[in-house]
Amino acid sequence: FLPGVAACFAGIFVGDLLLYLAGRSGGAIGRRLVPEARLKQASEWVQRRGMRIVFLSRFTPGLRLPVYVASGF
Repeated sequence: FLPGVAACFAGIFVGDLLLYLAGRSGGAIGRRLVPEARLKQASEWVQRRGMRIVFLSRFTPGLRLPVYVASGF
């Protein structure tokens, strides 16, 4: 049981980290598509509410990918 739970947690952690890193590596593309002022506004919003956003995105279907990739931007 314990190795199975540990493997699940490791898989979740690595998957979330890869989504964030995909946003980090694609940041140059995102900066060309999104105006600088809007990107700064979104960054400040995420810094203020980051933990709540990440927590809610874990349990809301369809939000995890966009939230983690956008956080990487």
